[in-house]
Amino acid sequence: MPNDCVAWQVQKHLIKECAPFVTQFTRCSSKADKDVVNLMEPRFADGKLLPLEACGAEHTEMVRCAAKALQEPGYDKCLKTFEAVSGASTASPAQVAKAWTCALRYYNQSLEQMAT
Repeated sequence: MPNDCVAWQVQKHLIKECAPFVTQFTRCSSKADKDVVNLMEPRFADGKLLPLEACGAEHTEMVRCAAKALQEPGYDKCLKTFEAVSGASTASPAQVAKAWTCALRYYNQSLEQMAT
């Protein structure tokens, strides 16, 4: 993220589009007594994706929404990976993790601030 102003702009856009999904994920994380930021990050062991400790369904819905929102004009990162998961209820967990990993690489500050 180049600066805080850009991060804030992205965060506002994501909140506008995805607030219900983010709220569901953060509430689920809280109920499961998990740190929302740590739970957001994909985990791998020996190159294989590990399932989330909690709130997997809520996380997937949040990722799909963010992927759809970040394909709009003005956003040019991760388009192929976002396309694979946005709106596709058949996206594999690996596709979701790949899209989210890319999102965290380019929009990390916005995503973390949105969830906390």
